[in-house]
Amino acid sequence: MADARTGQRPRIVATMGTVIGIDVRDPDVPETAVEAAVAWLTDVDARFSPYRAASEISRLARGEIGADDCAPDVRFVLTRCEALRLESDGFFDIRGAGLIGGLDPSGCWSNSMNTRFQYSSKRSPPHSSSGEQSVRPQEQGPPQS
Repeated sequence: MADARTGQRPRIVATMGTVIGIDVRDPDVPETAVEAAVAWLTDVDARFSPYRAASEISRLARGEIGADDCAPDVRFVLTRCEALRLESDGFFDIRGAGLIGGLDPSGCWSNSMNTRFQYSSKRSPPHSSSGEQSVRPQEQGPPQS
């Protein structure tokens, strides 16, 4: 549905095995910011997806590359996942026979990465959040899922 004030419709993006709606209500947000968000989501999907054979996560799971060969944000998420495994006495583990390709950090990466996906508008709080992603002004505190 179009916004009554601006006539704009939410931007619908098919990525990460789902559909994501980006609904920007602040008229001062440039289209380039939305394009940057879409590019970021697409890039993260291409590198982190255990469903994509060419992703860093899939290549790592097959032993084609090592963690040191991965991008810094992939290494960050892998390090955080290992810390969570240790903190949870092994209850949270991204490796295992029942996981896609034996390696699936998606339960961790979405929470680790959503802090990087934010727009710093001071005038407009988020109108909604969906699933594990949230968008908010930076000064409003930690993301809510």
